[in-house]
Amino acid sequence: MKKFALALAVAGLAAVAVGQESDGGGWSGNGWRLSVGPAVEIGMKSRLTLDASRAVAQMPAAARSGGTSRTAAQRQGDAIALNGRRIDFGNGGFIDPNDDSGTPGETWNWRIPAGALDSSGRMSFSYPYSERRVDEVWNSVSDKDEWTTGGVSIALDRNVLTRGMVGLDAGMGLSLFTKDGFAKFGGTAWTRTETTSRGEYVTDVAFNQDVVGDEWARNPDGSYGAGTRDGPGPVLDLDSGDVRIAHRWANQHSSRKTTALALHGEGDWREIEAAFAVKPYVQPAGWVRVHAILGVAVAFSRIEFDIHGSADDFSYSTEESFDKWGVCGIGGGGISFLFGRWSIGCDAVARLFDKDIDLHGKDVYGTIERAPVVVQMFAGMDF
Repeated sequence: MKKFALALAVAGLAAVAVGQESDGGGWSGNGWRLSVGPAVEIGMKSRLTLDASRAVAQMPAAARSGGTSRTAAQRQGDAIALNGRRIDFGNGGFIDPNDDSGTPGETWNWRIPAGALDSSGRMSFSYPYSERRVDEVWNSVSDKDEWTTGGVSIALDRNVLTRGMVGLDAGMGLSLFTKDGFAKFGGTAWTRTETTSRGEYVTDVAFNQDVVGDEWARNPDGSYGAGTRDGPGPVLDLDSGDVRIAHRWANQHSSRKTTALALHGEGDWREIEAAFAVKPYVQPAGWVRVHAILGVAVAFSRIEFDIHGSADDFSYSTEESFDKWGVCGIGGGGISFLFGRWSIGCDAVARLFDKDIDLHGKDVYGTIERAPVVVQMFAGMDF
C-alpha cells in the first residue's frame, strides 16, 4: 500500500505539471476508454475446519478382543462354590451334597479324578480373560485468518453524457484475483487409544489332607471318593472345612497403544468478477477528474484444497474444490489524471449486500467472507 500511495502521488504531481502546461483540453468525451491495471481485495476473511471423519473411516479398524471378558472369567470361577448345590469341576470331578446318609453338611457323594490333586491336596482352575477398550478423541483442526488478494482488472467505459464540468460514463469491468495458500492449517485431528488387559481368574479347591491322605480314600484307579449317593466312601464334612474354595487373580498385565491422525490442509483462491456500473463525474480542470461508482457485480469463485494426513503407517491424501457464484452491489469512487488521450488513476470500491461463501464439503467446512473493499490502479486510453 505504501508503494501504491507513492505511485499515485508521483502520478498526481506529473499530472499537475502536464495540466499546467496543457491548454486545458483533457478527454473530450463522446468516446470510449479502455483501462487496465493491478487490483487488490482487502479484508478477506476465512473460518475453516478440517473434518477428519472421512480419513478416520479409511484407517485400519481397532482390533477386536477375541478372548473372554474379565467379568465372564470371574463369573466362571465363582460358579465353583459351596452353596448347597452340586459342583462340577469340569475335569470329571464333582461334589454333590445330596447322598443317602441324609446328614446335613456331610456327603460321600463325591469324586476327584486320579492325578487332579497336587501334593498338598489342592486343584486349581484357571479362567483366562482378554479385554480391549478403545477410546477416541476428536480435535478441531481450524484456521481463522484475514488476508488480501492480488489481481488484475480491465475496464471498458463509454461516455454517455457531458455537460460542462460534469458528465456520466457507463461501462463494465472484469477482474481476476488469485491467492495460493490463503489457508494453511493442520494439527492432530483424532486420537485412538487401545488398552488391552489380560490375565486369569484362578479358583483353588483344597481338600483336607486327613481325608485325601488316607489310603482308604483312594480308589484302585487313583481317584478319590466313592462318587455315588449310597457310598460307601470317605465322607466330606463340608461345614467343618474338609473342602476350602478360594479365588484369586493371576498373571495380570495391560498394554496401551495410541494412534494419532495428523491432518494438514492448504487452500487456493481463484475469482473472476464482472462489474457493470455508471460513473458520474466532475472535471474541475482539463487534467483531473473525480468520479463516483455505482453498480452491480457478478463473481465466480473457485476454492481448492489439498488435504494430507498421516498416522503410523497410514497416509491420507485428497483434494476438494468448491465453485461458488455471487451477486452484490458496488459503490465507491476514484480519481483520474488526464494526459490528452491517456490517463492514470485509482478506484476504491465497496461491495454492498455481499453474502458470505459457505463451504460444506466432505473434508472442509466453514465460511469465507469476501473482501468488503477493492482498490484498483489503472492506466487508460481514449479512442
